[in-house]
Amino acid sequence: MALFASIHPVLLGSFSFFGLIKRTQSPMNKKMINPIPIQSDLLPMIAEVRRIPEFIEFARWYATPSWSRPEKTQKEFAERIGVSQDTLGDWKRHPNFWPIVWQFLRERMQEQIPDVIDGLYGKIVSGKGGAGDIRLFLHLAEGESKQQKK
Repeated sequence: MALFASIHPVLLGSFSFFGLIKRTQSPMNKKMINPIPIQSDLLPMIAEVRRIPEFIEFARWYATPSWSRPEKTQKEFAERIGVSQDTLGDWKRHPNFWPIVWQFLRERMQEQIPDVIDGLYGKIVSGKGGAGDIRLFLHLAEGESKQQKK
């Protein structure tokens, strides 16, 4: 997963398509050339996939709830990125596809944790929550406390 962490900027869509060069001053007033990473520096090598940005974009699309997708069908998605539906099928069978989909799902879930905990709390204080809800809430609160002590 360390490799996956190193491509996180790519997954957010913040990579550069151009190999630009930035000039900086060295302590000795000499100009040095520091290359800015290009797309191929940031994308992982995924065996047997020629269109890696589209492959990753498909994984992100697949991890998005269907009601929230700009393209509602795989056919529409395939047309937008310029591949066939068969290619999408091949990508879904690729061993790296599902780990990438799950990474996007985990990121989405992490963003929603505060709302879920707030909803759980609201259920408890309204009197609609049961013992299991209270136990879960207290477990979550205790878990955070334990992490802060470490």
